[in-house]
Amino acid sequence: MTVYRGPLTDVLIETLESVGKPIGDADAPKDGGWQGEPNTTGTNFTPYSTLLPGTGANPSGPLSDTSADWQFNYNLSSFGVSRTQCEWMADRARDSLSVLKNTKQVLGPGNLIESTHTIQKVSFTTIGSIQRVDMTNPPYWGQVDQFTVWVTKGE
Repeated sequence: MTVYRGPLTDVLIETLESVGKPIGDADAPKDGGWQGEPNTTGTNFTPYSTLLPGTGANPSGPLSDTSADWQFNYNLSSFGVSRTQCEWMADRARDSLSVLKNTKQVLGPGNLIESTHTIQKVSFTTIGSIQRVDMTNPPYWGQVDQFTVWVTKGE
């Protein structure tokens, strides 16, 4: 039986939402970014992050179940109206995922015991550079971090 990535992505989004700021599921959330026309009275920028699933890699395990262990790659994009707000959002989002280590998740069909996987670790492989986005006036800033979630069947 293979692992399903969708339930893992849902767990990651739910965990990221604990930051208390908008989180997008592969696109910008409606309540993030500029709220109203930028640079006009009464508008503001709400910092947000977006999670984008990447490639699942390195299936391994014992001969009896060679796809018991997986590494799932994700991109976490964070945005703010300033460099400091962007980095603040990215830092909070990365920190929020640390609670998932050693948690059990159902990553297969139904609630079958053989569908249960343990998140061994969430490992950030890159903390992206800050990029200024000049599509609006005033501009905003973005950063794309990459991380890997290591899962093992059972345990």
